[in-house]
Amino acid sequence: MNYRFQNIYHRDKEGKISGAMSPVLFAKEMAEKLGFIPHGLVRIWFSDEEIHNWYEGPGKRQGLTGCDTLLICQINKQNQYQLMLMVNEGSEGCPVALHFSDEQMLPTLTGVYNKRQYEKKLTAEEIGEIIKAALEQNAFEFDKLYPQQTETSLT
Repeated sequence: MNYRFQNIYHRDKEGKISGAMSPVLFAKEMAEKLGFIPHGLVRIWFSDEEIHNWYEGPGKRQGLTGCDTLLICQINKQNQYQLMLMVNEGSEGCPVALHFSDEQMLPTLTGVYNKRQYEKKLTAEEIGEIIKAALEQNAFEFDKLYPQQTETSLT
């Protein structure tokens, strides 16, 4: 499975954290519903465009939807993280998986995700791989977003 990360958040000229409107507003809305503060936001681009999408119209003759797969991160006061993988379907969001920094287990897939009829879905193992890669590759770029905090458990 091939994919790449796109960090959404950046610091603007006034030093405020901002980013592309659609994913930022989606992350904020989902986080508020779950009591979550989004400190980091990464879009995941898959080379296989059928992942987390479906064909519009019958018989796969029309194009795929343009759903975004987003990884939202919250860091708590103990410098531990919570990651939420979500699919922005436009009119609603689908929570895919949750993962906590103190867990060595695979991410937990949600019941909502298990019921979704995407052309292709990810397994818990694949999601675990993606999360590990995002953290190892510094996809959230926390060093640029929060330069005053030099140590983090995310590396």
